[in-house]
Amino acid sequence: MTDRMDDSQLQSIVAAEIADAVSFIDDDIGPQRVRAVDYYFGRPFGDEEPGRSQIVSRDVHDMISAAMPSLMRIFFGPENVVEFEPYGPEDVDEAEQKTDYVNYIVTTDNDGFEIFYAVLKNALREKVGITKTWWDNSEEVCTRSYTGLDEDGLTLLLEDLNKARKAELVESSEDEAGLSVRIKLTRPVDKVCIEAIPPEEFLISRDARSLDEAAFKAHRTTKTVSDLIALGYDREDIEAGASDDLDWNEERQARNPALNGLDDAIDPTMRQVLYVEAYVRADYDGDGIAELMKVCTVGPGYKVIHKEPADDHPFADFHVDPEPHTFFGESLADKTMDVQESKSRLLRAGFDGLAQSLFPRTVVGRNGNMEDALNTEVGAVLRADGDASSAYFFQAAPNTAQHAFPFLTYMDELRENRTGMSKVSMGLDAEALQNTTATAAEGNFTRSQERIELMARILASGMRKLFRRVAVLVTENQRAERMVKLRNKWVPMDPRAWRS
Repeated sequence: MTDRMDDSQLQSIVAAEIADAVSFIDDDIGPQRVRAVDYYFGRPFGDEEPGRSQIVSRDVHDMISAAMPSLMRIFFGPENVVEFEPYGPEDVDEAEQKTDYVNYIVTTDNDGFEIFYAVLKNALREKVGITKTWWDNSEEVCTRSYTGLDEDGLTLLLEDLNKARKAELVESSEDEAGLSVRIKLTRPVDKVCIEAIPPEEFLISRDARSLDEAAFKAHRTTKTVSDLIALGYDREDIEAGASDDLDWNEERQARNPALNGLDDAIDPTMRQVLYVEAYVRADYDGDGIAELMKVCTVGPGYKVIHKEPADDHPFADFHVDPEPHTFFGESLADKTMDVQESKSRLLRAGFDGLAQSLFPRTVVGRNGNMEDALNTEVGAVLRADGDASSAYFFQAAPNTAQHAFPFLTYMDELRENRTGMSKVSMGLDAEALQNTTATAAEGNFTRSQERIELMARILASGMRKLFRRVAVLVTENQRAERMVKLRNKWVPMDPRAWRS
């Protein structure tokens, strides 16, 4: 048995873990993902020359756009995204209720389709998609105004409003039309919340092999002073940590170049503060065994403002091609970026060659007029002093664009072999299908589907983690029966008796 860890030791451990994870994500992983985002949007490579072709192939975008519909249909085509299986005959009813209710929470209480669209695109483009799931026990506050009431009507209105939430009369006035009142309504949110975390906001230790086994993982984001006070933090602690935001982060800038990285809030309560919710293993109680701790910090100095033991972390990870024994694998973008660059350079060379053959260079002799030669308008007059044949002549270049076509075909085949997706398999190339036997076309289609199914099976591992987390949260936190509409019927749901 060792001495209990003091707060200064915990502060040092957490700050060191965050700093190392930030360095790993921003310096090692971040540049790879920035490059993937730039290729996805077809941005210039940076070595373009004026007067030369600057076309950029969009292979990364095309492959991700081709994979997304199939993956979304696999998960959201069936009636339920995930089904819970019973352990035994006595668990059949509970498993069916869990299946219905947890799918309802994910797809109705939360916008499941939009969340998973973002998560899957992050996984295909930026190596991993991350969701965060938590129970929101905060209070929702709003005000409503009513006019033309009498005393009895106001009493009935307050009684009616108090059935669903706490109603408080904050302002009242009277005129010929009756009473005009403003009522403050407060109610607890009390529901499971799911969020798709931007890739740059998720931190993990550089030696992590998997999400669950990682000694450190965290969600860094920016929150306003008002948000943090609403969460129950002391205002002095929040303002002591210098404000900061992630707008200058390279990954965030790559997705949204319009961000200026400046905190222009006039209201002090709307200032942005760097907030990190970290889950770290540490022997805080001194029993010789490192336990999972939830530690929250503010500011670039990572000042600890909250700590508590944690049963589990709130994250689920989604991969399309994981690498054994390391957390980050390959994305679909990683498999196609070099193909996109090679095809872009071939296309540029082909267009440059075609342009030189269509618009040959003009040689201006002593008798030629330079101003006329620089006018590229079709049918423009060329003036000459004396013999026109000696004043101008054109140096035509042979059209070599056709030599790039075999290489472009090869690069397309290379991309198809890596990703498993081709025009034939997607039914987009009618000409190719006409020149392919039914057996060969079916084989291409099957291989493509196998690759999509493999990606979906790997992504399903993240779905399983997320839905299991939702089931645990609703079992442990929902404290009253709830009526939900399932299959056009109102059904009572009370998860308090479920197995957590």
